[in-house]
Amino acid sequence: MKKFLAIFVVISLAMFTIGMAQAVVNPDTMVEETIGPIDSLDPAWAYDNASGEVIWQLYDNLVQYDGTSTTKFLPMISTNVPSLADGTILDNGTTYVFHIRQGVYFHNGDLLTPQDVVYSLERSVIFDRAGGPSWMLAGPLFPMIDGQYVSTIVQVVAQEMGLSNPLNYTSLSSLNIFTSGTKNPSNDKYKQALVDAFNLLAKDFEIKGNDLIIHLPQPYPPLLEILAHGSNVSAILDQQWCADHNAWDGNANDWWEYHNPVKSADPLYNIENGSGPYVMEYWTPGREIVFYRFDKYWAGKAPMKYAIIKYVNEFTTRLLDLQSGQADTIYVPIQYLTEVQNNPNIRVITGLPTLNVDNIYFTWNISTQGNSFIGSG
Repeated sequence: MKKFLAIFVVISLAMFTIGMAQAVVNPDTMVEETIGPIDSLDPAWAYDNASGEVIWQLYDNLVQYDGTSTTKFLPMISTNVPSLADGTILDNGTTYVFHIRQGVYFHNGDLLTPQDVVYSLERSVIFDRAGGPSWMLAGPLFPMIDGQYVSTIVQVVAQEMGLSNPLNYTSLSSLNIFTSGTKNPSNDKYKQALVDAFNLLAKDFEIKGNDLIIHLPQPYPPLLEILAHGSNVSAILDQQWCADHNAWDGNANDWWEYHNPVKSADPLYNIENGSGPYVMEYWTPGREIVFYRFDKYWAGKAPMKYAIIKYVNEFTTRLLDLQSGQADTIYVPIQYLTEVQNNPNIRVITGLPTLNVDNIYFTWNISTQGNSFIGSG
């Protein structure tokens, strides 16, 4: 099943995607106008919806969701969806076998290999930028510590160092293992702890021919959700291309030099080389990002030759562009829904499945006068 233009359907309880049902100005180009410009093109960094919308079109993952289902999957870069039924989930749910699709090209012409998949997952774990998505892979791929899933490779380093309460450590700087002002381990013992932590990660992966086998240290039921298309952290990159552009090259002996970078120093911040259906032509931060169709896409050519996402803050401007045919789909906050839903020339797409986090707060009437607890916490 091909889902080329899912990039243009942004789902939220607070908004709707609106399309104009009239002759378009540029029939070979899809134009979306929305808000919220992207943060980064690096899948290991991106943790926001806007970046994910773009990365969705540029990169592939091992598997993809089946249409709007949030529980069923289809093959993608893996030609199979691992299951107990076909024997590709083994060992009480700790072994997953993925048959890697052959003949898949990255945008620069390189062929995708199982090693690229391994590299991409390892890179996302060691990248581990502050406040980023690396925890989603660190949890399933490292052994639990004190009965809990780890959230960062830093905790594994702390354990390898023999520190007590390793889960309390969340940054390499807190371990005091580097020579001041550098990322050079101050002694061989510290360097070995860093390497050993990485080796615990690397032992999870085995390549047999064109198969990638993931050996988890413990069962992790939501693994496929984390590996599925739409999860930036498990998007598949070209290892050689990354190394050629000064990103981590896959070496266990210096991964910490690429750990928790400043965004402006991330070499993949504003470039891409995925295997997805679209190639980025250019990105003007805060204004627009333009794509063109990748004609060597393994699943066939996308239906639209070009795609443009424009960032337009004013709803009135977005609506006028939609009505004039300058935009094909726009972001509409729910408070403006009535302005478009009764227009016969505008198609309002509703009823799409959504995932949402709600909070329930229990409050009490508390006397604040003379209460020493007020402001204490």
